[in-house]
Amino acid sequence: MNKITVLQSSFVSPDWAAMQEMDISDAANAIASLLRELDTAEKQVFAARGMALLIVEKHHLWEGHAASMGQWIKHLAPNSWAECYAAMRSIRELLPDVPLEDLQEMKRCNVETIKKLSSAARHDPAVIEAAKVLSREEFEEKIEVEYPFQHIETHKLMHFSPGRSWAKTIENSIAWALEHNIAGDRDEALLRMAETALEQWKLEEELTATPLKGCPA
Repeated sequence: MNKITVLQSSFVSPDWAAMQEMDISDAANAIASLLRELDTAEKQVFAARGMALLIVEKHHLWEGHAASMGQWIKHLAPNSWAECYAAMRSIRELLPDVPLEDLQEMKRCNVETIKKLSSAARHDPAVIEAAKVLSREEFEEKIEVEYPFQHIETHKLMHFSPGRSWAKTIENSIAWALEHNIAGDRDEALLRMAETALEQWKLEEELTATPLKGCPA
């Protein structure tokens, strides 16, 4: 059997009641340590999910547990399986150029931005270090200045408040697009959904306005 390294989280939920009984200095130190640990975990989780699914895919780890890889992942990660697939695609594409150790120090948004860069830009140590410490906006601005021909678009924040049933349909559509390689991330999935809907609406309007020849009115 092939040896597989399994990553496990070291995070243990604190004793909140005991923490509230600490003196001010000890409580401040405990909270500071906790927040640093959570901040590090927040960066690591996207790359870790991607690497985990690559191992599952390579070794067919779902066999004996489920009918397919997708079914097993949905069972193990019902709240984040679509994110897992997005992470797998990103990490698979980037690993030839960017070490996993570096990817685990980046926010997901910067990982997605690096995925859009050329191989030459991905190998630039300054780009990698910037992706670890800058916000998405700062990182995109740096790329626009130092690599103007990479055509990285800045992001526009949009707000929607769909009802619960509508939100479920939207999330299912995004998940489908990610799982079936229609889109590489949630933003692209939303774009593909909009493009598909717009083309469908235009086609329906055209067919309604132009009856087929030879067909009775």
